[in-house]
Amino acid sequence: MAISDHARIRALRSACIAHAVHDGMTDLIYVLLPIWQAQFAISYAMAGLMRGLYSGVMAGLQIKASQLSKRFGRRAMLVTGTALAEIGYLLAGQAGGIVGVCAALAFSGMGASIQHPLASSLVADTH
Repeated sequence: MAISDHARIRALRSACIAHAVHDGMTDLIYVLLPIWQAQFAISYAMAGLMRGLYSGVMAGLQIKASQLSKRFGRRAMLVTGTALAEIGYLLAGQAGGIVGVCAALAFSGMGASIQHPLASSLVADTH
């Protein structure tokens, strides 16, 4: 079955938007780390561990995200992942301590793990 040009463009546009949103949120950590460092009096090493926590959760759950998409569908998973990542950042903003920020970053990383495998497979399937 041939895929129409409209479907290809829509898939590519969706993947690009998801990628831009998720990478924008990921890059936001670099803006927030100095703020958290000053607010919670943490070391550079702890700031690096916080960044690593987010990245580690994001990388570690990508395969699971791909498996879940077979059950729930790509669109639902992409929307859910974006919402989870955004909620994680909202929770980080409300956190009263470093433990809360770390938990929120792990939660956000869980949501961010969904975008890369699903968006790339969406583009691969349509192009």
